[in-house]
Amino acid sequence: MVVRGLNLTGFRNYKTLSAKFSPSCNWIIGSNGQGKTNLVEAIHYLCNLESFRTRKTTILLNTGSCATRLVGEVERNSVLHKIDITVNEKGRRVLLDHKVLQRTSEYMLSFASLAFAPEGVSLFRNQPQERRRFFNRTLSLLDSTHLADLQSYKEVLGQKNILLKKQQREAEIKPWNELLARYGVSITKKRQEFVAQVNETLSSVFQELTGREDALELQYEPALRSWDKGEGSVLHEIESSLERERQYGHALVGPHRDDYRMQLGERRDREFFSQGEYRITYLSLKLCINSVLIKKTGNHPVIILDDLFSELDQRIVNHTISTLEKMENQVFITSTTLPQGGAVHGEKIQIIQGRIVE
Repeated sequence: MVVRGLNLTGFRNYKTLSAKFSPSCNWIIGSNGQGKTNLVEAIHYLCNLESFRTRKTTILLNTGSCATRLVGEVERNSVLHKIDITVNEKGRRVLLDHKVLQRTSEYMLSFASLAFAPEGVSLFRNQPQERRRFFNRTLSLLDSTHLADLQSYKEVLGQKNILLKKQQREAEIKPWNELLARYGVSITKKRQEFVAQVNETLSSVFQELTGREDALELQYEPALRSWDKGEGSVLHEIESSLERERQYGHALVGPHRDDYRMQLGERRDREFFSQGEYRITYLSLKLCINSVLIKKTGNHPVIILDDLFSELDQRIVNHTISTLEKMENQVFITSTTLPQGGAVHGEKIQIIQGRIVE
């Protein structure tokens, strides 16, 4: 997949912008505060229908604008598509090849980008719900049935929580617990399989990026301890927590409480990783997921790397650039300057005060 061109109107600090991009590597260069991140955020929004920085879409509007518009040309499987997105305070309208988009899920499976950004690193490190959200989205790109299971699980969980708050009898809650057990086993099983698939190549990606020999592993911590013993065991596990759930007024057991960790050698991430280590292991995870997506879908996601090289030493920077240049994905990298110590391949785009300059 390649973003060939992008036109912006009223997006962040861009009143208007028109840009063409290289199908390989695009370096977005400029001083802080000029709009580099805003540009790659727009590219991400075009691909994913969401920002990697905020869930408040009105923040995307340029000061004084009542709407923002993104129009892009995206090539996928040798077919050029036109995407036209308008966002205002009332919501969003998406035209795909001049037709109103009806189902966001279908769009997600067709167009995708993976973003590395400081905000994402921080959220992934500090908030379990963001880790779940990250892997939920990734798995949904790989398996549409997983997306359906997640949506069904969320609806059932909401109904159960309503009954818990009303202190309803166990008999009225039981049918919802049975559904939670069914979806819970399916969701947990797919998450476990996905983590095992990631771990097949995660260490080798990390070692290529860093030149280190440490083994990097993604660890999955399912909330359902008995998920591999079948729905009956999971149902018993859920029901045994009923009294505590009544006290708290919401469900306490299920994949909505899952978590993930990364481990480097004998060291676990959130306790022992330096900031630089967390950045490069998070990037390793992203690039590993990229390989999984390519293998599963045949589509190459757009890779967005915002402020990648801060807090990384020059040796790792050199290894990382070498890895990126060998990839077949279209890549966007923001930086205040071009990296030192060697030739940099690809398109260079300089941003000054919300404008592309030659």
